[in-house]
Amino acid sequence: MIVMFASQGLSGVSIYYAEYVLGDKDLVGTLTMVSFLPLLVGMAFLGWVLALGGYVGDQATQSAEAISSTKLLFIYIPFVLVILQLVLLMFYKLDREYPAIMKELNARAEK
Repeated sequence: MIVMFASQGLSGVSIYYAEYVLGDKDLVGTLTMVSFLPLLVGMAFLGWVLALGGYVGDQATQSAEAISSTKLLFIYIPFVLVILQLVLLMFYKLDREYPAIMKELNARAEK
């Protein structure tokens, strides 16, 4: 959830950046559709890991492998992803460029 919320916060800035680079608002809408792909892959990954762990939804008790796969999905993988995201955000330069991009977009809109 943390990764999803943080990426949604960055998407607004990246939409303006896409308009700045591409110069076409119609293409920006297409680019926002691409943001759903990681969500779909993430949901599929969830099912794959649970299936590999032997999780059976209608069983009253789960095997040790199923419990381990659940811990992997909800503790260890999110922890690693948050650390990775923090490292990657240190190199995120778009926030520094945002004022200049907005100034350029506003100048284009006035023409």
